[in-house]
Amino acid sequence: MKKMKTGNLITGIILLIIGAFYSFLPHTIHMSSGLAFGLSHTIHVTIGVIVLVIGVIVLIMGKN
Repeated sequence: MKKMKTGNLITGIILLIIGAFYSFLPHTIHMSSGLAFGLSHTIHVTIGVIVLVIGVIVLIMGKN
């Protein structure tokens, strides 16, 4: 079993948290948090899914 690099682990977890924030939370939370950037909810979900995928890839690549 290979040991994961700490930097990749932290980066992957942060990306997963950001991706989950934009993918799964209601649009009103984005708007009230100040992190909406004037984007629609559909764009937030799309960005969230992309960031989730990148986070998973970082975690997988961190094991190599």
